[in-house]
Amino acid sequence: MNNRIIQLKGEISHMPHPIGGSSPTLPAGAVVTTTHLNSLKKDLEDVQSYWENNELIEGVLVSVEYTRIVAKSNRIKELFKGEKIIRGCKFTSDGQRHIITYYLSKEDLTESIGKLESALKILEGQFGGELNSAQFELARQSYVPEEKLTKSAFLQMIRDCCYSQRIFVDDQVNDSREGDYLVSLYDIDQNYEKIFEKLG
Repeated sequence: MNNRIIQLKGEISHMPHPIGGSSPTLPAGAVVTTTHLNSLKKDLEDVQSYWENNELIEGVLVSVEYTRIVAKSNRIKELFKGEKIIRGCKFTSDGQRHIITYYLSKEDLTESIGKLESALKILEGQFGGELNSAQFELARQSYVPEEKLTKSAFLQMIRDCCYSQRIFVDDQVNDSREGDYLVSLYDIDQNYEKIFEKLG
């Protein structure tokens, strides 16, 4: 029996955030805490550990489960940097949230962890460990510049984390029916034949 591969054509675009665009805001009623940032940082460290022990591909695939179905304007902009880093997008099983998969270099992942660590320290040191939507507006005036994060970068990091529920490696295989499996293939700028050879 021949295996059938369904190929979805098209490109998921990820345009850089325009310079001089509107300043980041938090949705009404939102609160971002150091507890949440610590959880996301632990997620990123787990992703890093996973790919340190897996040399199948050159970079890292990392998935973000958002808190809702997110508009393009609410996707991550500061935590992950780069052009054309989005390589997949799907819904959670209940259809209520987006899961977007990014392809980063290992160096970029390390930088992301460092930036999140800096944001944690600033959130704790300057804002008492949390920011709600009203305090977020006041933070524009009260923020004391840090060496690793400018004011705009810090505020965007907080916004990124606000919309991010968890970060993980999406390595689950879905059973469609007995004997059949649904797998995802991502464009990672590498030769798939060589990857399949590594898999044996």
